[in-house]
Amino acid sequence: MSVVKGNYVKVEYHGTLDDGTVFDSTENHGDPLGFTVGAGQMIPGFDAAVEGMALNEEKQIHLEA
Repeated sequence: MSVVKGNYVKVEYHGTLDDGTVFDSTENHGDPLGFTVGAGQMIPGFDAAVEGMALNEEKQIHLEA
């Protein structure tokens, strides 16, 4: 089953700059990030990247400023 708009999901992530510097990570917070897909809680590129993913799928995305 793939993620669709309206699903509540929890994700683990590492946010890095182009030079590899980590600016944020769920490891720093201790828990996965939970949000409702398509509800405007996340930046649009992140929301769109999660849509269509499967349970335990890993994905690398690049978001423009």
